[in-house]
Amino acid sequence: MEDNKHLRYILENLEKLSYDDYMNLCYNIVVSFPHDILSYSDVSTLQRIQSLDRLIVYFEEKEQYEKCNEIKKVQTLLKENQN
Repeated sequence: MEDNKHLRYILENLEKLSYDDYMNLCYNIVVSFPHDILSYSDVSTLQRIQSLDRLIVYFEEKEQYEKCNEIKKVQTLLKENQN
């Protein structure tokens, strides 16, 4: 449990210090561990879909469409497993 607090602290600070690095880390987590994203139960499916939407918008603004595509694949799986 203490590890989770420490990790959350690190992520929150990274988000504040370097939003680009934070978003790239989020992307890498999503594409590297898609099954964990699908099975993560601490956050609702809707919240996970919305988080992925934010990632997609971010990378669209950066014109990194390949990343958007990879995120959309995970998002599609998440939506399919929602039912």
